Amino acid sequence: MVGNQEYTVLSTQDLNTTIVSNTTDHGDVTSGKSVVMYVLFTLIATLGISGNALVLFVFYKVTELRIFTNILIANQSVVDLATSLLLLFTFVPPNIEFQHLHSNHSFLAHFICKVWASEFIYWAVIKISTTNLVFLTLERYFAIVYPLEYRIKAQKRTAVIVCLAAWIIGTSTAAYFPITHYVDGDGECTKVSLSTGASVTIALIAFLSTYVFPLLIMMFVYVSIFCVLRPNKVLSSLTQVTYTASTSESTATTRLTPRNAGGKTS
Repeated sequence: MVGNQEYTVLSTQDLNTTIVSNTTDHGDVTSGKSVVMYVLFTLIATLGISGNALVLFVFYKVTELRIFTNILIANQSVVDLATSLLLLFTFVPPNIEFQHLHSNHSFLAHFICKVWASEFIYWAVIKISTTNLVFLTLERYFAIVYPLEYRIKAQKRTAVIVCLAAWIIGTSTAAYFPITHYVDGDGECTKVSLSTGASVTIALIAFLSTYVFPLLIMMFVYVSIFCVLRPNKVLSSLTQVTYTASTSESTATTRLTPRNAGGKTS
């Protein structure tokens, strides 16, 4: 009996040691993955910040670049620069603790929860970037397909309006982030419990507005541009222009040839 009891105790201790060892190993793996993700996010953010900052610096220094297209490109750089900064500050630092903040500054805690901890700012900027990219694609479409109308309407004021529209649309489509987050009684930033139907609806709208609709619009635009610029059509247009020029030249030569009353040249 004593031997059996000792065997049982030893087995239990071995089992506990194994569990603790496995848990520690799992924690090390998770920690390792976190470090890799932090390094990856930091690298991406650093490249985005440096690249877009360089574009904005050139745009600021060279005033001749401030035309319609480049204004949209500069706006894209501003948005992507903000995205890189938010990627660095949203996912790399540790989570914000709301308990102490909520007990002393309730309004500030709710504001930080809805605007920052819900990742509203980050995803709003992502959607602004997507919207502005769609506008850039449409701008190229009108410049190529309707060049005359484009020259008339492509003013700096119009470009500023388009940039503002991208910010308004992108921010509006991300409005469900602050709506679905709040600070609960324990001071935790919590997501509202939604029904399955509501969750699916929100996810579907987010997927369509962020990925599907922009992709379809850009595909349509690039296919349309290809159809306008395809080689056969360009060759046909050049042939038609050459034929028209030749006809005009022949007509002008005929009119300049002197004729007598009998219809013969002297």
